[in-house]
Amino acid sequence: MIGAFQHSQTSQRLDQVLTWPWSAVWVGMIFFGSIAVVVGVSLRSRIGKVGRPQIWGQGLELGGNLGVGSMFIVYGLILNAQFPFWSIFPSLCWFGALAATFFGPWAVIVRDIIRAHRRPQ
Repeated sequence: MIGAFQHSQTSQRLDQVLTWPWSAVWVGMIFFGSIAVVVGVSLRSRIGKVGRPQIWGQGLELGGNLGVGSMFIVYGLILNAQFPFWSIFPSLCWFGALAATFFGPWAVIVRDIIRAHRRPQ
């Protein structure tokens, strides 16, 4: 499986845009960020009074969404620095959409945290 991934078009494109150590960091951050989101959602979905599992889940979801969304933005910025804008415009739109799917829930969590800590007026 790993040998097939190393010779895939996706990994070749990734190696063209990001060099070896940074491509591993990029893929690792997306993987671990996605795992953090899944674990965070499962912890926040527990029924019962709000406690440590929900708080840890919110933190994991917040960090995972920020990490994965940031990696898509980083890839788009590096892609934009290496290739002419009009030749990669569809790719930039795609990575912007992917980043938005992670930054949307991140913004909702930040909004909820701010609302929860506001003093009643």
